[in-house]
Amino acid sequence: MRTAAIALISLFAFIAAGCSQSSNAIPVVSAQTSYTNATVEGTYSINLSGLTSTQQINLNNPTQIDSAAAELSTFIGSFKADGNGNIDSGTLTQFGANENSAIACTVTFTGTYTLPGNPTGTTTFTVASKGTNGTSDSNCKWSGPVQFIMQAGLYSQSLHLMEADGKGLISGIATRQ
Repeated sequence: MRTAAIALISLFAFIAAGCSQSSNAIPVVSAQTSYTNATVEGTYSINLSGLTSTQQINLNNPTQIDSAAAELSTFIGSFKADGNGNIDSGTLTQFGANENSAIACTVTFTGTYTLPGNPTGTTTFTVASKGTNGTSDSNCKWSGPVQFIMQAGLYSQSLHLMEADGKGLISGIATRQ
């Protein structure tokens, strides 16, 4: 029995010594510990969806929304972040419907964002124009500024967004390209 125990201990010691010298050793992985505006830089594709409204939404009772003023919408587009807390340019195309009509329109926007050293921050989109090619479109009910809570993924490759201004119930993701 004692011989078996010594053999087993020797085997584990041999394996451990061999693994520490091997080029196939498991690498050490560390988590990102600091998130700043500089970690959000580059072009992001964006996909948002939810409820937009032309009236303020009572987040304690969102069922009290006038259906003519509300739209279920999906937004797709992109934006460019400069690494200094600014969104230089962005476009979002809205596809949606309410009880009266279907909506398809494009907005352009600029904005700001803040990551204060941790992965949770804020961002604001300020709508610059509504409609295709800068023409006014009365179907575009999304107006700015629109404020979001932003949660950055590892190395800010993805940004999870949730509207935080009571104007809508919009959420989605932006992914670095």
